Amino acid sequence: MDSAQIRNFQVITENAMFLNRFDGGKVLLLSPNLHDFLFWRNLLPRAEFTISTISDWNLENNFHESKFALSCGSEFDQKKFKIFDLTIAQNVFMYIKNPTRVAKNIASISDNLYLQDIKYRRRSSATTGLGTDDDISRYSITKDLVNHPRVHMLSEIFESATIITQLEYEGATNDYHTSGDTPRHILALLQLAHRNSYTPISRIYSKKSILRLFFRTFKSEVFSKFYFTNR
Repeated sequence: MDSAQIRNFQVITENAMFLNRFDGGKVLLLSPNLHDFLFWRNLLPRAEFTISTISDWNLENNFHESKFALSCGSEFDQKKFKIFDLTIAQNVFMYIKNPTRVAKNIASISDNLYLQDIKYRRRSSATTGLGTDDDISRYSITKDLVNHPRVHMLSEIFESATIITQLEYEGATNDYHTSGDTPRHILALLQLAHRNSYTPISRIYSKKSILRLFFRTFKSEVFSKFYFTNR
C-alpha cells in the first residue's frame, strides 16, 4: 500500500459520518485491490459487498449486457429495481473516457455513488502528467480548473444527482511532484436515485473474488517494488 492510498483512506475515515447509513446495505466495489476491500469491510462491517472489475463489467457499457449481469440469469425492470444501495469508485473514473455515460449506467443499478478520484496529480514525466496505464481524466468540484486537457466538473457529469457531501483535499506526493507542487484529490457522495425495491438477483460476492483480489494486489505490488528499486 503506497502513501497515496494511505492518505485517501485517512481522508475517507475522517469524513465517514455520511457512510454510516450504508452499513448493513448492499455495496458494490469497483476494481478494488485487497487493501481497498479490507478497508471498506472494516469501515462498513455489516455491509454485503460485491466486487466488480472491468472484466465483469466495463462501466462504459450497459450493465444488463455485462458478464456480471448475464451470470446472474435474472431479468428485471431497471427503472423500478435497484441492485445496490451504494457503489464505491476509488481511482476508477480517471480511466473513463465518457464519465457522463458511466454515471447513467451506475445510476441504473445503484442508488448512491461514493467517488474518490484525482483533480491534479502527476503520474508520469509527460507534459500532462497522465500515467502510462490508460489514465485519461481528471475531476474537479470547484471552478479553479487545473491546466489539464480532460478536467471534468462533477456537477456537469452528475447534473441530476443530489450531492450529499463533497470535498477537495491535498494528496500524498510522489517522485513526479516538486516542492510546492501539491497533488489534489476529490471525494463525493452522490444520490443518483431513490428506489425502495431490490431486483431479485442473488449475491455475487464470493471467496473466489477475494482470492482474485489477493493475487492481483500481490502481482501489482511485487512489480511496483521491482520497478522502483531498479529505476
